[in-house]
Amino acid sequence: GGPNPGLYTGKRSAALAALEEFGSQQFTYFGPARVVGSKENWRARAANSRFINGLRALVDVIGDWRSFGPDYTTKARLAPPVLATDLALAIAGVATGRVEVEESVRRAGVTTFSQVRERDQYEIADTMRHVDGTEAIVALAREAQAAMEGAYSA
Repeated sequence: GGPNPGLYTGKRSAALAALEEFGSQQFTYFGPARVVGSKENWRARAANSRFINGLRALVDVIGDWRSFGPDYTTKARLAPPVLATDLALAIAGVATGRVEVEESVRRAGVTTFSQVRERDQYEIADTMRHVDGTEAIVALAREAQAAMEGAYSA
């Protein structure tokens, strides 16, 4: 959908294939909008600007008005990036069993391939262990960091 045809359907297809192959207890989906190596990266700095924060608020308001829900493509483009170290820490925490991720349903609203024919619309609702978006990844990274520090200080 949107300006990135196939991007989200491709990511979803890969996640569902991995889930089928590894099973729900061995697979966790991590979904950063963008990954950067440093807080000094221009995208990381811009993500916290008043202008971008204003655009995020506008997209949220427009999403509330739209009959078919939020514009996830634009939301993803405006989302703050996650630091590579935070993503790695979150993944390590899950892989080592230091942190747990509960199964949840990830909903993407009603969508359509043609954006014209209503009969092509469907709702995405995938159940798996998700860590989706910068806020969730950073929160899990902090939890993993605390768990690992506690394990090494004992």
